[in-house]
Amino acid sequence: MYLIAIINAIFVAIKAVVVRYSLFPFPVPCSRFPIPDSRFPIPDSRFPTSSSFADPKHPSIHPQYN
Repeated sequence: MYLIAIINAIFVAIKAVVVRYSLFPFPVPCSRFPIPDSRFPIPDSRFPTSSSFADPKHPSIHPQYN
């Protein structure tokens, strides 16, 4: 009984040291807070994309259609 508690305490202490000093050589994936992937940027609505100007009669391209 005490042996299991001691082993459990050792594992908890090792985990605390690893987490505290970031001894992992790679980021540990977490499903609640996923690491953003720079290959797939989050679209920002403040910056128009090419689809915003897909209409050839769009006023920003042809002011005569205002």
